Amino acid sequence: LSIQREHVEDWKELVTSIKIDWNYDGGVFEPAIVDYPESKQDLVQGIYEIPADAGKIKIKITDLLDESFEQEL
Repeated sequence: LSIQREHVEDWKELVTSIKIDWNYDGGVFEPAIVDYPESKQDLVQGIYEIPADAGKIKIKITDLLDESFEQEL
């Protein structure tokens, strides 16, 4: 959807879910945050406070075409 991003006002319009694991162990992805829009008019929150005890963070973002972006921090 990166080609279509110029046609949207807010990047969150292209996102169907965001999942965040604050303490990713490198094997099992156990998201503490699972952010889905509740209706078609809603958007994901997109901004999250990192807990003080966070370790290795893994984020998975899924777009409208069901393509995913995953990143470890």
